[in-house]
Formats: sequence, structure tokens, C-alpha cells
Amino acid sequence: SCYGDIAPLPGFSTESLGQGIEQLQQYHNVIEHYFMQVNGYDTWQSFADSLKLYPSLRFGLDTFVYDRLSKTRMIPLNKHLLSSSAQRIKVNYTLGLNDFKTNKNAIDEAWEKGYRTFKLKIGHNFELELSLVEYIQSKYKDSKIRLDANQAWNADAAISYLNQLSPSNIEYCEQPVQS
Repeated sequence: SCYGDIAPLPGFSTESLGQGIEQLQQYHNVIEHYFMQVNGYDTWQSFADSLKLYPSLRFGLDTFVYDRLSKTRMIPLNKHLLSSSAQRIKVNYTLGLNDFKTNKNAIDEAWEKGYRTFKLKIGHNFELELSLVEYIQSKYKDSKIRLDANQAWNADAAISYLNQLSPSNIEYCEQPVQS
């Protein structure tokens, strides 16, 4: 099986999911015929251009073509797209807000597993959140810290809290206030 992802984003995409499905149904036979005849990506571009597909449908079919080619050639998709791609992608360890001891233990366990970046869900108890940031930075000097306040603060609180956190070298604070 090969896969492609067609997911228009409401408010961003020019088409709805329903319109994408309609267009896929409209061109189903033509697209199926193409895939039965041709195996390469080089001709796919001009063929797909000629259909004037919605962007999300085009993306889904492009990813389908890449998935198909990588499976046919028995090359992992990431290597098919970029031969120098990494075998592993470093991600952050995300912590919900719990008591200090629970979060401290989770941080220590995550560090042992190889995590070096921590993302703290914050916005409910600044003193506790600040103590966790200070704990991470004092114990794991090579760590990185990201914050996500989930729009919990008003503008004045965000300014005050982020000023207090500024010596901590936070990478970023996601959604500190409502937009």
C-alpha cells in the first residue's frame, strides 16, 4: 500500500475537504490510468500540472507518488527525498504541570533517555514553573527549554513572567497571550 495525505486546513486552504474529494473523484479514472502506465516522478509533475489540482490534493498525490517510488526502489522515503537525511530527529520532552517532585522525576528520567530539550506546559502556577526552569538549568546545563503557556496570561502577566524568565535563556514561549 502507498499513501498520500490530503488535508485542507480551514481558513488557510483555498478548498475544503469536500471539494478535494470531489476533484479526486472527478479525475479518478485519469489518475488511475496514469499510475497504471507510468512509474516515475519526472512525468508526474507535468501530468499533475495539466489537471490544475487543488493544492491539498496535489500535495496528497505528490506524497503518494514519492511513497510509491520509495517502496518500488526499496529505499526509505526520507532517503528517497534526501539522501543525507538524519536517521533520528531530536525532539523535545513535553511536561504537563504536576507537582515539583513528579516533574523533577520526569525530567531526570527524560534526561537519562537522551532528551536534551524540555517543553514545559505552563500558565497556572508561575512559582512552580519558575522553580522547574531553574532546576533544569542548574542540573542540566546543556539543556534547552521551551515554554507553552497556552494563552493563559494577559499581556501584563506575560511581560512580567517572561522578564523574570529572561535570565534562563528560554528558546521560546509559545502562545503566552490570546491573539
